[in-house]
Amino acid sequence: MDMVIGLFSLVIGAFASYYILNKKLLALSEKNIQLKTTLDEKEKNYAEKLAFVDQLKSQVNTDFKSLASDILKNNRDKLKDDNSELLTPLQTELKSFRERIESITRDQLKERTTLGEQIKGLHKANLETQQTAQELANALTYDNKHQGNWGEEILSSILTSFGFREGHEFDTQKQMKSETGEIYQPDVILHLPDEKDIVIDS
Repeated sequence: MDMVIGLFSLVIGAFASYYILNKKLLALSEKNIQLKTTLDEKEKNYAEKLAFVDQLKSQVNTDFKSLASDILKNNRDKLKDDNSELLTPLQTELKSFRERIESITRDQLKERTTLGEQIKGLHKANLETQQTAQELANALTYDNKHQGNWGEEILSSILTSFGFREGHEFDTQKQMKSETGEIYQPDVILHLPDEKDIVIDS
């Protein structure tokens, strides 16, 4: 009898344990299903967020490229306008400077040409003056030698009529010393350019 009761108790205990374990197993299975469902939802949500982030990155990249292109284009246009604003006055100034240089060069060339002509004219006038003075001296000397009546007043009068000034271009009765040391007093001493003198004496 005791053995039967013991076996019955053992069977009852086994069924009870099986029931409890099965119940726990079902609960764990349901919880596992819930966790899997939650995980699937989170993975789906994460995938959607990743897709949104990728789309956002793509949109930002596109917008950035467009903005950068617009900025570069605007900067290029602005730089072109700024360069035009800077270069136009500079080109005008360079053109004006070149024209001034050309004008100065032309003026200098003209002045050198004019100065050269003036120097030639002065040289020619100097030669003509020397020649005229020499011819005058020769004529006066010739006349004094043959006529003997040319004096200081006549010589002065003739020289004055030629535009010579006494005390400047000629002197009268001025004592001089010859190469031999002798002192003599010619009628007229005619002063030429370059500190040259012509002695006129009868």
